Amino acid sequence: MKDVLLTIGFFVGSGLLLWLFVWSWRGRSHVARWWYQDIYGSDSMAMGVFPGAGVVVFGVGLYRALPEGLVGLSYLFIVIGALGGMIGMVLPFLWGPRFYKEYRKRQRARAKGR
Repeated sequence: MKDVLLTIGFFVGSGLLLWLFVWSWRGRSHVARWWYQDIYGSDSMAMGVFPGAGVVVFGVGLYRALPEGLVGLSYLFIVIGALGGMIGMVLPFLWGPRFYKEYRKRQRARAKGR
């Protein structure tokens, strides 16, 4: 029973991480835009770690749920999630939402003194 609950927990956790990413990406409220206003520069957290970790945790859930013949599918999710998370952490400014790109443009103009 504990194994089933743990597997369900992996799927629920991955869903929550991916939901948090989509909610932050859309940025429809001030609270949803928390990630790019953090003084520690957490833009890489929401744009990289959350979706990457969500896909990795989903892959772990698949690993636990699928029969041994299909375990390779879970490895694919784990590798794609890890690589996507690393790329997203390093380059969030390339693929962030429109309001984030506009924010970065204003920050660069302010830094140049315009």
